[in-house]
Amino acid sequence: MAYYLKTIIIFIFLVTTKIFFSMETSIAQQNKISELKKALQAQKIPFVETNVIQKLTTNASSPQGAFLDNNNIILADSDGCRFINLITKEETLFFDGKFHNLIMHPNKKFFALSHFDTINIYETKATTKKGTTKLSYPIDIAMFNPSNDTIFLYTKHGKNMLQYNYITDQSYPITLDTIYKAPIAKKSFSQEIINIHFHPTKNQILLAHPNGYVSIDDLDNFSRINMIIADNFRDYYDKTRFVTCSNDGSLIANCSTYYLDIVNPDSDKSPTEYKFDDKIQIKSPINYGFSVMRGIEYFKAIAFHPNNKFIAGLIAPDNFIFYMDTTKEHRICTITPFSYSRFFNDDSISFSFSSNGELLMIMGNKACYIMNVPFEVIYQDDTKAKLPILFFFLNTIKKNFLITIPGEIITMLKKNQINVFKR
Repeated sequence: MAYYLKTIIIFIFLVTTKIFFSMETSIAQQNKISELKKALQAQKIPFVETNVIQKLTTNASSPQGAFLDNNNIILADSDGCRFINLITKEETLFFDGKFHNLIMHPNKKFFALSHFDTINIYETKATTKKGTTKLSYPIDIAMFNPSNDTIFLYTKHGKNMLQYNYITDQSYPITLDTIYKAPIAKKSFSQEIINIHFHPTKNQILLAHPNGYVSIDDLDNFSRINMIIADNFRDYYDKTRFVTCSNDGSLIANCSTYYLDIVNPDSDKSPTEYKFDDKIQIKSPINYGFSVMRGIEYFKAIAFHPNNKFIAGLIAPDNFIFYMDTTKEHRICTITPFSYSRFFNDDSISFSFSSNGELLMIMGNKACYIMNVPFEVIYQDDTKAKLPILFFFLNTIKKNFLITIPGEIITMLKKNQINVFKR
């Protein structure tokens, strides 16, 4: 009897503690959101409520996936790959053995599944295997080259780089130039590779190195053609180190814990810089700082929008989403947290935009969130102020024109006119 009584007491204590902790966390979150709203209002930056239109559960703590078009996605977890139509809810399961990572080709026509030292490439539409290759060490980084029929593979243990052609089933080792001819900053440069990305329109590879360096190498002649260097005082040696390219290749995002530099690789212009700092305020028209707890909040994921004009950033650990202008230092708006789970930040998080840029998919913590990209992001800042005047004018035409104009025509005109305000 005493044993059962003790068990009940412990159970009640644990439940009460969990409830209290949840309430405390919720209060802290609400206080933080309130503080954030005040800071944003002072800078006239919209603070928008999250609009999650669909949540898909998965069996993996770190699910992976991507939009295939505007309505279809691929979602990978321990059960395999699910091809899901968001409109009809129809799902098709594809499983061809265990895998660790899903790699999507930029054109969405191919995808790859890696498992330790082996990678398989498939055609997306038919899910037929196009090629497979095995390395001497586990594959740490894999990415399709959009310029040809190869996939880049890198093993940190063996420091091996190679291209695998999944059409000819041949592999080619890659040896890149280790010396950059032009002068660079005095800080040390490491050849270690933390992350990679391919230029979308040229046969060039971007390699993210420690201390903020991004080297750009031409894969036609294996020569180093440029070096992007971040500020000397920044800590870029971190697991959240990202490098990515806009869809047209005109911009490079060089990102780590507290810093996001958006750089034009063909220009000497100063980069667009977003950073976290000690104060909750925008410090100047050039650089901004935004953090409630310095050293805790950081960029967890980033992605360029299909129109290349803004970039989305997930801010951990509280899961805010920042939408930032890529052409000038201007945070367009901030989205309220879509998940209050701190465990969300222990896993790998990834972003994917739909082809038309109207939806955003976020994957992590055994879930996939599909949400609308806010009106404030897609359209220019003054759109809401101008729309009432425009719609009043169109409605007046409908009522007072000598010839009756069908309502569908007016609706079409409204849609066409609002598209003029897109960023």
